[in-house]
Amino acid sequence: MNHYSANKHVLRPGKSMRLAEIHDGLENTFLIGEINNRFPAWGRPMNVRDPALGINKSPRGFGGAPGLGGANMLMADGSVRFVRENVSLEVMRALATPAGGEAIDNAALDR
Repeated sequence: MNHYSANKHVLRPGKSMRLAEIHDGLENTFLIGEINNRFPAWGRPMNVRDPALGINKSPRGFGGAPGLGGANMLMADGSVRFVRENVSLEVMRALATPAGGEAIDNAALDR
């Protein structure tokens, strides 16, 4: 079973995205994150989810282990951030899109 899924806004069926197409910044775009339910088989094609659903808010979204209050998310620049489950859906939507042009307050991730 796989405990990670990709961001559906970056890894899309039938379309490869180049890093140069991530205009919001590699450090401001989710690539992959932890999941805590509905684990797909390892190697399942298009194992993607929507970060805009929030952390620990939807069985189709991302989430960390129970009791931790968030999940680890791999950013497109290769860094990993622990994102708390109380981060606003607005911030999650901004970090989910690769070229949405949204302003992101990175301090909101650390609250």
